Amino acid sequence: MSIDKKTIKKALEILVPALLIVFVTLYLLGAKNKIESDDSPLSGMPLVSYSELYPVVADENAKLYLDKDLYMKAVSFFIENPSPKAVSDLIYLGQTNLIFNKMSGSEKVLYQKLLDKNPTGTESINREKDELFKTYIDIVNGIGKTLAGTDFEIVIHDTRNPIQSIIAIQNSVTGRQIGSPNSNFGLQLIKNYAFLDKESGSFVGYPLVLANGTKIKSTTIPLFNKKYGLIGFICVNMSISKFDNPDYNKPEVRKFVDSWKQITPNQKIDEFIETAKPQGKK
Repeated sequence: MSIDKKTIKKALEILVPALLIVFVTLYLLGAKNKIESDDSPLSGMPLVSYSELYPVVADENAKLYLDKDLYMKAVSFFIENPSPKAVSDLIYLGQTNLIFNKMSGSEKVLYQKLLDKNPTGTESINREKDELFKTYIDIVNGIGKTLAGTDFEIVIHDTRNPIQSIIAIQNSVTGRQIGSPNSNFGLQLIKNYAFLDKESGSFVGYPLVLANGTKIKSTTIPLFNKKYGLIGFICVNMSISKFDNPDYNKPEVRKFVDSWKQITPNQKIDEFIETAKPQGKK
């Protein structure tokens, strides 16, 4: 049975990105050991595990924002109840979102008290952030540019700052860009890893549906650091809606399409999605 050039082209459009997904995982696993900090792990739990104090919240449309009142409540609490990992996360979240500029005079005095007990600065935080993510960003940008023009989105989230979460993105299929916030769904994932308080595996090939109805096959790979614990996610989001087109029904192509579209049902992910929905929307 002969196969025409059009069929071969469609098959390659599927096969090449699929192989590169494997390379993504291998590269990330190899890079992981290269950027571990030599510093000892911080004691205590991450800030996100303090549910009544965590200042990143979702509004009625499930959009994340930094609640200044909750932030100051957390500042007051950790001045009296030091927890190195949580305090580090709190300062990081505040400094990267310029919280100081939004404070009243008395709030600035209180915040400075926390900083005095835990000396740090925006410059050193940003420098360390750049060092922690540099290798990952290089990998994501390289792979993303190799697949330029495809529906293969690859993105890095800074999980310690969900308000300005995305620090690298290529081939956006979700309409996001560098500096965009995480979603409420993403926040539920962050809380899940914080609850486990240990290095955990990836969520691979699960289904999502965008607001415009586009069907997505998604993978979330957590990034852990020896000192801080969970610092980020690398997410791969592939649009699979177009494969419902009859043009992809030829037997020679269908095998690749079915493999590309194959998703992995995950009850845990379903729970996160349900939790992340705006109130009143089911």
